Amino acid sequence: MEQESKPVVSQELTSCNCCNSEDVVPILKAPDFEMAPVQIFHCKNCAALCPDYPEVVEDEISRQTSFHEEFWKDETPESLAELVAGMEAVVDFYEGIIKAPGENTIAYDIGSGRGNLLAALLAKGYDAYGCEPSAELSHRARAAFDLPGDRLITTSALDFLAQRSEEQGRVNIIFLWHVIEHFENPMEILREAVKSLAPDGVLICQGPMLSPGYVYPAHRFFHSESNIAWIARELGLKVIFLDGFTKERFISFALAKEEHPKPGIDTVFLTSPEDAVGSLYYTLSKALANN
Repeated sequence: MEQESKPVVSQELTSCNCCNSEDVVPILKAPDFEMAPVQIFHCKNCAALCPDYPEVVEDEISRQTSFHEEFWKDETPESLAELVAGMEAVVDFYEGIIKAPGENTIAYDIGSGRGNLLAALLAKGYDAYGCEPSAELSHRARAAFDLPGDRLITTSALDFLAQRSEEQGRVNIIFLWHVIEHFENPMEILREAVKSLAPDGVLICQGPMLSPGYVYPAHRFFHSESNIAWIARELGLKVIFLDGFTKERFISFALAKEEHPKPGIDTVFLTSPEDAVGSLYYTLSKALANN
């Protein structure tokens, strides 16, 4: 769980939580995780979808930490092993686009949360490092998965990247797994992450799409295919993998430099509000059809 911000507290959104553009327009109301209506804004610059949450008193870092702490209550060695095995399967899924594990293959897990992805990368043989801003979560993750303190660091994404600046241009894999939507400054962090990438390096990301269960203040914005196309363009990267048609309503994508051997895929970039709404219905219908 990479969380570096306080929740959006505006009653009327005036700028995009992804790119900071003021060219945002309301397009629909969607139910949040408690089924209360929330106005969704579409950014005509980057095509992000930004909920305009009512004021939230509870600190979001505390809220998210409590959420994950609740998860840990019933942990067993077997359940922890299953978590790591599940994330090893995720790493295996991308084996066709990432460098094989080894002592010279550097991997980052930015926003390590429970630590299971970092543990999976280490188990697979990667020279892997992660960061997590929550002291409670990083302490629990280190204990649960026996992660050394120099592998999982309690710090923010930007500080982590700065601390490891000697590896700029040499990092083969950077996972941002359910974290970008939490950032207060997502593009700043992504630009710094790209500096770390080796010529054949890959950014691998997953995040929630607009769906009631994911509409809560820790999620500052939601990706669309168009938003991912914009992010790739802004970072000077190509999209080499994209899938937003899952029943879980997650969108997964991989971005790489032009030097990466995998060719880029065609993406759409729709900036009009009408197209944004149509795209939402299209991805939902495809997900239902595929599952």
